[in-house]
Amino acid sequence: MKPIIGLVSDAVPIAGLSKAPYVITASVVGVAGCAALGVVPHDFLDVEQAVACCFLMQLQFSTCDLLAEAKYSERMQAKPKHGPELLTFVWFGIQLGGLIGVALGGVILKFLGVKAVYQMAVIPA
Repeated sequence: MKPIIGLVSDAVPIAGLSKAPYVITASVVGVAGCAALGVVPHDFLDVEQAVACCFLMQLQFSTCDLLAEAKYSERMQAKPKHGPELLTFVWFGIQLGGLIGVALGGVILKFLGVKAVYQMAVIPA
């Protein structure tokens, strides 16, 4: 999926921008999928629809990850001196977010249920 996203975003810029419009579009679609899993009752959401929602969420993750990596690679090429600091900053944020998610995930599942995880995931997305 990532090679196609990268090729399309580079070959078809929107309003002169090759990354931001794709990140925004993928985020809107991913948030919609996550919100549907968090809000729609189990009785009205069959397996195919749940899988489609998960696909939309994964599309958001892949698109944002790829295009953010491309952007900070551009920045590192422009200012190679600051490359290590930029990578440290980026990966610190990724690891911190993952740590917080893992720490809170079990507690949220235990006390609030599965749907609450998806509802809360919409907030930072």
